[in-house]
Amino acid sequence: MLSIMTAVFCDPASDLANGISGEDVTVDLLLAAYVERMFGQHATDAQFIKESTLTWLSWLSPGMNHHKQGIFLIEQLQPSWLPRRSWRRLYMSLAGLITGFAGGLIMWLLWHLLRHTLPQLPAPASQAVSDLLGIPVSWSEPLTILLGNLVLGLLVGLALYLIFEGRMERPVDAPWINRGRWRQVILLGLGTGVLIMLFVLLFTEPLLALAWGVAEGFMFAAAGRYIFGWSYQTEVRTVEALGWSWSSAVMGVLVWLGLAVFSELIESLLYGYNGAERIVATLVVAGFVLGGLRGRSVETKSRPNQGVWLSLRNAMVAAVVVSISMAILAWIIRDPLYAWQIGALSAVIAASIMGGSVFNKHFLLRTMFRYQGTVPWRYADFLDHASRLVLLRKLGNGYIFIHELLQTYFAGFL
Repeated sequence: MLSIMTAVFCDPASDLANGISGEDVTVDLLLAAYVERMFGQHATDAQFIKESTLTWLSWLSPGMNHHKQGIFLIEQLQPSWLPRRSWRRLYMSLAGLITGFAGGLIMWLLWHLLRHTLPQLPAPASQAVSDLLGIPVSWSEPLTILLGNLVLGLLVGLALYLIFEGRMERPVDAPWINRGRWRQVILLGLGTGVLIMLFVLLFTEPLLALAWGVAEGFMFAAAGRYIFGWSYQTEVRTVEALGWSWSSAVMGVLVWLGLAVFSELIESLLYGYNGAERIVATLVVAGFVLGGLRGRSVETKSRPNQGVWLSLRNAMVAAVVVSISMAILAWIIRDPLYAWQIGALSAVIAASIMGGSVFNKHFLLRTMFRYQGTVPWRYADFLDHASRLVLLRKLGNGYIFIHELLQTYFAGFL
């Protein structure tokens, strides 16, 4: 504070240094004069004009106050920073559509994999779309699967919006939220599974509808576990490092073994037993690898937004490692075409749950903030610019206001 007062009263152009008595000086006058002094004393970046700088800092300050953050980290931006329900509803809808698109790609690759094993597998829903639009079935299959999963993703996003709105003003670590995590995952899986089963049941027999519903339900339950958060404040969870958990690997083996047994049971009831050992072995190994991989945070980071970029890097690393290992196994037990399909499917799943979704959601959130005019595209450069103006101070990969009173001043600036 003495540094602030010195900067102001030593400025010959300052009104406070020219005839205003000390008893007339308020904290707001002092801080306003200091801000003006910093803009006049330090060189400014042409892309960050004074008016925009003040606007962006005036958005940042109350957000930090509301979220009780002394240090601001770009990667910790969450949908809870969005100002209105309509913006949060839009974010959750778009996030659901992104998840639905990834789910559609996964289900299409899975369908190709099943077709490689069971060429006689019918596709009545795709045939109905083919007849309706007058396009080949080879085109209608990915279109049907993609559109179906986009609708499911949108419905999931809207459902989570309703859940998260109820938790908007609650503490992130509230015990009832922690107890409800697995309940939320199970409800997501059951809800999406039942919806897709009822839809497919309109076109085909109950066993196939049940199998497709279980597959979709399991996929969206996994999204609820690894991709979606538990509240607005925990929606974007960075994957800054990859780790391994033997207990999770064992759980993954058990879950995927159950799926393998279920799928082979359905197949044997429909088409007779034709050797399930290779499929079961592939799914068990997939459960072991995907279940054992764990994302975690890193305490020490040195660059702004490093957590998001680490999430993207880990998504690519996980995709490469998992896809290659699964493809080699599939090639050994079957053939190159089967290996390519297993590798592609494993890559999309691993990238989605090990950081890819984090990068997409952070980019979506930053795009919405930029559209609102509350942050610039090059946010780290702007925060460094504010540090050069001695309005913020950089601490590692985070930023703080140089004084709590200055943060309070910007909170009421607009």
